[in-house]
Amino acid sequence: MAVLKKFYAGTPTKNVLWDFREISGSRITSEKLEQIVQFIKSNDEKRITGQTALVVSELIDYGLARMGSIYAEVEETSIKICAFRCYDDAMKWLCD
Repeated sequence: MAVLKKFYAGTPTKNVLWDFREISGSRITSEKLEQIVQFIKSNDEKRITGQTALVVSELIDYGLARMGSIYAEVEETSIKICAFRCYDDAMKWLCD
């Protein structure tokens, strides 16, 4: 959350890629995912029509990232969030 808050405190870019391929240790909870999406939604005006790519390597992290993207859809954020297991696919999505 601290990194996300710092990102939004400045002038955030429209498109962003968060690389979680090196993640280790305990996983994020669904409650924390909801909290993150609510924070993003409260800052929608800073990245209208922005895209966020989440890149992960483990299947469990892919599922969690997908949950985050679904929460964003349900909350109708203006930012599209998409999960990827391949860095190149994420970059292609951001650049299209």
